[in-house]
Amino acid sequence: MNDRRRAQRVPVDVAVRYRRHSETTEHTARIENISRSGLLLVAQEAVPEGTRLRIAFEGPDGTSHAIVGEVVHTAPTGRVGLTLVHLEEVTLRYVRDVLGVA
Repeated sequence: MNDRRRAQRVPVDVAVRYRRHSETTEHTARIENISRSGLLLVAQEAVPEGTRLRIAFEGPDGTSHAIVGEVVHTAPTGRVGLTLVHLEEVTLRYVRDVLGVA
């Protein structure tokens, strides 16, 4: 299997809410791993490749975080790989400092 990742993934277990960029309905999921360029979302549904998702979660201190990503691969089991499109500055610091992503 050819690993196309550009950055090392850090295993995490973060509960999140997500929605398709053009919709308002939120779903729950977990981030299983994250890097400076992508993440693996474990959802209860397959999400089509090319779909933009807005992912929201709270840090341990109650700070709100948001990530926008684009689905690059998906599985019927709900494992969804995303490339990161946008992180708010506070979220970028959280990912680096708290989750330990270089």
